[in-house]
Amino acid sequence: TCTKLNKINCYVDDPPLTLWGTLSQRRRSITKIVGAWIAWGFKMQFGKAALANPYEILTWTSARYAFLRDGVLVQIKDQIVREVSEDIERFLKTNVIAEKDMQVFLGRANCIASLMHVWRPFLGMLWAAMLSTDDHRPARSCIWTKQVVAPLRWLRVFLRDEPNAMRRLFTLAAYRGHHKRITIVTDASHWALGAYLVVGNTIWEYTHDFVTA
Repeated sequence: TCTKLNKINCYVDDPPLTLWGTLSQRRRSITKIVGAWIAWGFKMQFGKAALANPYEILTWTSARYAFLRDGVLVQIKDQIVREVSEDIERFLKTNVIAEKDMQVFLGRANCIASLMHVWRPFLGMLWAAMLSTDDHRPARSCIWTKQVVAPLRWLRVFLRDEPNAMRRLFTLAAYRGHHKRITIVTDASHWALGAYLVVGNTIWEYTHDFVTA
């Protein structure tokens, strides 16, 4: 049935469907779902539609999806990564950044943050600058580069040193919970920081260091 074998998600107005069954069953499910949308009066852009079978690659919005036997491999499009890198370099060379340019940048960077969750705090710092009051801005539609230079530099380091992080494998075993739970615990003070890694109920690794700057 559609309820048990098919799943739907939605990114703004671009819904992806995950279908299970034979080719004829999947086609029938698509027909029923799309037919229901048309009956409700939704306008459809069939020219943007894309369909992929197992072991094929599908490009959707800002990422490419490879459907494997035991999971799904997701990779951010090279164009998005390149544009984000170029934006960062351009921003860091100026004293002020247009609000419109930062909004476009954040839209692209959010695509990467969907896979690299460690980006989210830095994007939060960028959004905080966008919400700053007029007395902290060079002009109404601009922000100071110095307000966002720290998160921009961190994002640049990730792009330079962690290129393989732009892809992520979502395994069926992990979705079903057939693995040991992994926990990362962190803490910090004014003079030091530390963290440790727990796999299952066992601490595997730890690290600590003094804050020097």
